[in-house]
Amino acid sequence: MICILAVMTRAADDTGGTNKQGEEGAPAPGSQPAPSSSDAPWQSRSGWGPALPLTLVYGVGAASFDVAEAIVGQCPHWVSANELAVDDFTPAAIAAVNILILVLSSDTDVRQRPRFREFRRIAAQFRDQHALRADAAFYGDSACWPRAGVLLVAYTSEAIQDPDARELIDDACASYCFTPGTPFTADIFEIFQPGAAQARRVKDPKDAYSIANWNFLASWGIQDLDFARTIKKAIEDRCRRLNDPNKPVMSRPLPDVALNRLELVLHKAELRPTPDPARTPAEQKKDLDNFVASGARAVREHLNELEKAYDGTETPFRRPSALRGGKRDAQAAYRKLYNVLRVVTIDS
Repeated sequence: MICILAVMTRAADDTGGTNKQGEEGAPAPGSQPAPSSSDAPWQSRSGWGPALPLTLVYGVGAASFDVAEAIVGQCPHWVSANELAVDDFTPAAIAAVNILILVLSSDTDVRQRPRFREFRRIAAQFRDQHALRADAAFYGDSACWPRAGVLLVAYTSEAIQDPDARELIDDACASYCFTPGTPFTADIFEIFQPGAAQARRVKDPKDAYSIANWNFLASWGIQDLDFARTIKKAIEDRCRRLNDPNKPVMSRPLPDVALNRLELVLHKAELRPTPDPARTPAEQKKDLDNFVASGARAVREHLNELEKAYDGTETPFRRPSALRGGKRDAQAAYRKLYNVLRVVTIDS
């Protein structure tokens, strides 16, 4: 699954330009159509004005180029479109842009990384000149839309692993997904309708969930799917190694539950040992404290092992700073790490 990133803004109400299809087909003065819900805000308020300049910047990959072509093909006659490869775009071009669409690279070649840094730079420059967000501008009877910046994002499912792509997506007013080989049919101009930007600003729950998961993994040094799979496997391998009958404290801390200490942390954290009626309350409390401490030790030892194994690598594994002082619940954090790893590796 792939996505686009599009930023749109500032309709020109005083800018000249040439229509993509020329002036032929624009209604004669006095023959403008009545405003309707399908009209863009500047059409329904001002009638037919000069062409709106659109610049589309696309990244590396055949799928990205195909989407760029499809978007240009859907532009109405009041939009004058210009396509550029990301390597051909210059910062000076930002000043003349009224609509900016960025089609993120679909090529996954690691040599292209950081793959989305240039798109972030372009989007940041655009935001500097078009600071008003679409959801603050496109509402009923608004007069602010000429200054709005609309960020639309389309991205591959693997792109969300990249922190630069996540930042672009998180800043977006809307996102569109597409699949290579499938026609792109989303209406990128829908966002200009009054109220549409406010509605789209509420992110797709799945997108927001995915972004939150990868941001969480990034805090552990996990930035891509391969490393996520590696750490997930390392946790599962560690669980298997604890099944040593010669070490019952770790292999079967609860005799009536067929889980070792690390598996209890991951899957049955709520379980506690049954108090021994033959022991005093103080001894029962000590038994419980020892049980909790054994879980903390199992987690701590494995985190130490992982940090040592990947120390000095290009993407070192590291526990979040909040856990390094030993004051936070490392067992809960370790459990969340494993659960998020399961989600992202299944989704991908």
